[in-house]
Amino acid sequence: MNNKITAQLSKWRSDRNMKEPLGPKEFEVAIESEVDEYTTAWRKEDTNEQIDAIADITIFCLGELLAMGYSPELVLKKTIAHISDRNQDPAQKLEWERNGPSGKWAKDSSKIQDQPDYSVCKLSS
Repeated sequence: MNNKITAQLSKWRSDRNMKEPLGPKEFEVAIESEVDEYTTAWRKEDTNEQIDAIADITIFCLGELLAMGYSPELVLKKTIAHISDRNQDPAQKLEWERNGPSGKWAKDSSKIQDQPDYSVCKLSS
């Protein structure tokens, strides 16, 4: 992602008077709608619609970060660094090696990991 995309996203939100972050219920409804769109597309094996739903979710979430006053790019970099340090749950890893992946990837809970400090991702006013 680059500043041009962030600027375009910021303009898109501004043009639609979307200046404040959504509340939890509104956020949930918006995401669920796109997840439903993705599920329908997946069942129809419509790759283009799947990509559209994923892109809509991504744009929506990045816009929410902007509305909260955070740099989407910095937040993503921080998050990727954080999750890259995780190891898979050892029991699940063995299971997946034997039978192939199934279900949600589980992190090794024996390794305590601090949450990233997202305060450094705050946009200057």
